[in-house]
Amino acid sequence: MSEEKSDNSTKKLVKILVIVGIGVPVLVELMTLFNLINVQIFEDEKDANSQGFDVEDVRGFGEGDTLFSDQASVVVIDELRIKVSAQEWRFALGLTSADSSSQDELEISVDSLSLQSKKMLSGDNNSWEVKQSAPAQVYGEWILPNGDIPTKLFISSDQKTGKDSTKKVSQEVPLDKVPVRYNQNQ
Repeated sequence: MSEEKSDNSTKKLVKILVIVGIGVPVLVELMTLFNLINVQIFEDEKDANSQGFDVEDVRGFGEGDTLFSDQASVVVIDELRIKVSAQEWRFALGLTSADSSSQDELEISVDSLSLQSKKMLSGDNNSWEVKQSAPAQVYGEWILPNGDIPTKLFISSDQKTGKDSTKKVSQEVPLDKVPVRYNQNQ
């Protein structure tokens, strides 16, 4: 009789562990899917219903837009997206020099990143990777809090003003709707 009870309790324990083992990953995936749907669908309605916005917030920058257009070293945004996996959200930014003749003079840094939740991420905690040198192309990523979207970049560029002198030009870049891409492999 006690063997039957121990077999029944072992069977119940195995059933519970199987349910938990399957249920937890499914729950994580459903939460990630909900965050994606929430960001893509419902955040647009909130933005459309909000009133009292500044003129500079009307037009945001996106892929293909030009930064520092009034300077010697013009930069084009060639990648702007959020990569979402079950573990983390990453903001990816790629910049390319528009003029290959000024590529040696191109020095760009992202000072900080403003998020939808009003948090600020420092530009110092990410590493830039040089993808190619002609034209100059750099790429950087930030780890974001899950569900948070970047709204503004604070970026600066060292521009040559003479043979031996440079000046630092800073720009506040409001971002357009940043595309969110789900990546299953990470």
